[in-house]
Amino acid sequence: MNTYLLPISDGQECWIEHVTAKGIVDAENKLVKHLADIYEFIDYGDSFTDMLDVMQDHGFVIGELYDIEEF
Repeated sequence: MNTYLLPISDGQECWIEHVTAKGIVDAENKLVKHLADIYEFIDYGDSFTDMLDVMQDHGFVIGELYDIEEF
């Protein structure tokens, strides 16, 4: 299991979401579910790319998804 990091900013605050997953696809799916729990404008069935687009439409800035091993 690897830890994946996703930097996010809402224009006022910056933070890093993190998930533990078997691979990048699993990490993307977990992040969609996690963020859908927080933000009602994200659907559980969205793809990671769709989620990023919707968040950007709502004023969020999202960085690249990284495996913590890259650091």
